[in-house]
Amino acid sequence: MVLIDAIRNAEQLDAIRAVADALHVHLTADEAILAARYAERSRSNPQLEFPDFDRLRSNLTEARVEELGLEADLLVNTGDVDVSEAAAIVLAKLGRR
Repeated sequence: MVLIDAIRNAEQLDAIRAVADALHVHLTADEAILAARYAERSRSNPQLEFPDFDRLRSNLTEARVEELGLEADLLVNTGDVDVSEAAAIVLAKLGRR
């Protein structure tokens, strides 16, 4: 099993699916939650991040990331579940494959 932390576009997903049996899990949350999480991450690693969430979302690639949810085999709203629950959902899906 191989775990890929992030894909940025549908072409990357298609390339992975062309060579492997893949389970695409898309993690999402409401914009306000994502913005708050991004602000926290930016404080920890400012040199690795955009200046703010609005600038991140104005990036062409980042602006389209949420569209990948339409291609997902499993969509998990992390605003509704904690990390342990999200992991349990993914593991349950893997167990049914």
